[in-house]
Amino acid sequence: MKIHTVERGESIRSVAELYGVPESRILFDNELDPHHRLYPGQTLIIGEPTRTDSVRGGDTPERIAKRNDTDVLTLLQNNPHLAAAGLVPSQPLNIAYDRKNSRCIPVHAYSDTAEESTLRRRLPLVSVLSVQNAALLQSGRVQLLESAQRLAALAREYRTLPILCIEAVDAYGRYDTGAVVQILSSPNLTERFIRSTLEAVKAGGFAGAELLFMPVPAGDEGRLTELLLALSGRFEECGLYLLAPWLPNLPQTDSVVENMMDIADFVPIRNYLFDDSKNASPAAPLDRIEVALTAEFVPKFAKKLLVGIPTFGIDYTQAAVGYRKRAVSAEHICRTLTTSPDVRFDETVQTPFAVYTEDAYHCPVGHTLCYEDAHSLAAKLAVVEKYGLCGISVCSLAYDIPVFWQLLNQTYKVAKY
Repeated sequence: MKIHTVERGESIRSVAELYGVPESRILFDNELDPHHRLYPGQTLIIGEPTRTDSVRGGDTPERIAKRNDTDVLTLLQNNPHLAAAGLVPSQPLNIAYDRKNSRCIPVHAYSDTAEESTLRRRLPLVSVLSVQNAALLQSGRVQLLESAQRLAALAREYRTLPILCIEAVDAYGRYDTGAVVQILSSPNLTERFIRSTLEAVKAGGFAGAELLFMPVPAGDEGRLTELLLALSGRFEECGLYLLAPWLPNLPQTDSVVENMMDIADFVPIRNYLFDDSKNASPAAPLDRIEVALTAEFVPKFAKKLLVGIPTFGIDYTQAAVGYRKRAVSAEHICRTLTTSPDVRFDETVQTPFAVYTEDAYHCPVGHTLCYEDAHSLAAKLAVVEKYGLCGISVCSLAYDIPVFWQLLNQTYKVAKY
């Protein structure tokens, strides 16, 4: 596998000629539209499969897999476009890769608001899916929504463990400290929450749950630890998994973090929340991620830790004081960068950014766009080996970066359950 950085004047055809591969392979491997216009600084994955094939008339995924002595799941991992486009005669197929690393790692991901078509395209490379927006906290009880069972069953189609994500949020999607305080306010209310969580997990066909109760209300750290410990005991009796995230950008004592890590089966690191409104900065600067991973307790729990992978960009707009910011998709990033803004790469944080001006109501407004490309994502994947971590955690499947999934698939073998 090679990473190609597009230079001014290059096209899909010229890049294909440079590497001696068909144009169709670059289009499929990077999930690009044939009419896509490259922009300077764009990164492309140049795949190097060890075996290839092409779709023949009357083919099915099962027939192709049998012909190539593989299985359908592996075929979908190596050819994500099949989930979207189906089988088209003469379509190129990647059958096998000589991966950069022989390790098999768990890949965790948050569903966010991803559509079913996106989930089907990405689930072949996901080991554990935290299903969001499938349950509500009402009066300290966990209540399943109609979509819960469907999403859990969809995950299991791809041998992915579905995890019920329980979030303490209000009607506007903001963190609700009051809901957490209520649950922790008495042993009876804590027990009611634990019982309703177990019932919801079993009723929805989930393999466990993840609690997003961070930051912990001041003074309630001990009670939350007791809740996690009790829930873990019930889960262990039923063969269920408990996930608890670590937010290294929050001020927490090492003892609180260690207790949480000791109890949980997997710990997704939400290391993509370092952005702020004072400075235009990336969500996941590599230097700050590595500082967090030098904490004394990290080696002890490394086999549970999943380094966070951001799949969104942040567009900062200059304000009177500081910046306004918003998360943006790969489509927004592509539209912005095709207008030839000033694209740079910050070696310290290992992240690209672009500076551009927008004419808003005849008034020029300065923007700084921080985003991820193949180079920055490869640097984050390398953190797994460098610190001996368990695997990775993808922050959102609703924000999708196709080059990341190619990087992942050609670097590691993904664990399946």
